[in-house]
Amino acid sequence: MKGVAWYRLVPDQNHTIVTAGYGTANTGTGDKACIIDNDYATTAYFADRSGSVSYTPVNTTLTVAMSQFSGPVNAKWFDPTKGSYSMIPGSPFSNSGERKFVTPGKNSAGNSDWVLLIELAGSGA
Repeated sequence: MKGVAWYRLVPDQNHTIVTAGYGTANTGTGDKACIIDNDYATTAYFADRSGSVSYTPVNTTLTVAMSQFSGPVNAKWFDPTKGSYSMIPGSPFSNSGERKFVTPGKNSAGNSDWVLLIELAGSGA
């Protein structure tokens, strides 16, 4: 993730990139605000539509509006506990329609959190 220019990311507050499967934000207070109970997938994208980053704390299927990207994209899962990527078969994907991305199960530490990184094909982030 060091290669991602995080300071250029724009929060996807209106769900224009990830349109379904993002869960529900835990907005509780006090003992109801425990992060461990959160299933909300947070997404941010680059304003030039060259890619996006989505973090999900749980296993889920994220529906991505591929038409929001400025060209064909590669997609890969980042294991935040191991610091490694795995390319999603079928990459590069066309920048049209929608595509569902299913989290790969447990990460290397046995947890369910993953990062979906989508970037323009050939960008090499």
